[in-house]
Amino acid sequence: MIDARATPALALLIAGCSASTPTPPPTVVIAPTVEQAPPAPTPSAAPAPTAAAEAPAPECFKAPPKDEQPPPAKREAALKLLKGGEVKLILDARRAGVIVPEYLATEGRLVLQVGYRMAVPIPDLKVDARGVSGTLSFKRHPFFVNVPWAAVYAVVGVDDGRGWIWHDDVPAEQRCK
Repeated sequence: MIDARATPALALLIAGCSASTPTPPPTVVIAPTVEQAPPAPTPSAAPAPTAAAEAPAPECFKAPPKDEQPPPAKREAALKLLKGGEVKLILDARRAGVIVPEYLATEGRLVLQVGYRMAVPIPDLKVDARGVSGTLSFKRHPFFVNVPWAAVYAVVGVDDGRGWIWHDDVPAEQRCK
């Protein structure tokens, strides 16, 4: 298990890989409320302050050390984290079988926040052998989503920032070079 509290980037994942020009995080989806990330500031503009809970997304995902234990099955990892509260699913919305609003369907890094005990409940939340599904809110409109496990490349507990990454499933453009 990765302890993302030790890593400031996205409270999840991976130490910094440097890129010549940092890319802004793509659309960030938080359910039951979904928001798009604000546009990146121009180089001449002063960066806007960000809340402590909104750490920037990592520029890329670093390969694990060779001696790292493989992560558990995605379903088991998600269910374990759901017992502790809310979970962020980081996924590639371009993968087959993913159903999200059309304006998000081309995102290689999409974050959905789900849980059984959220402030705004997701009564039809289902976590099974095929993936995760349920009705989430996007721009204050309900939308039924389906996320097959093949599209998920990381799961993170919202409360403690611990989670797992499946490096083989991270899209090529999200990996460190």
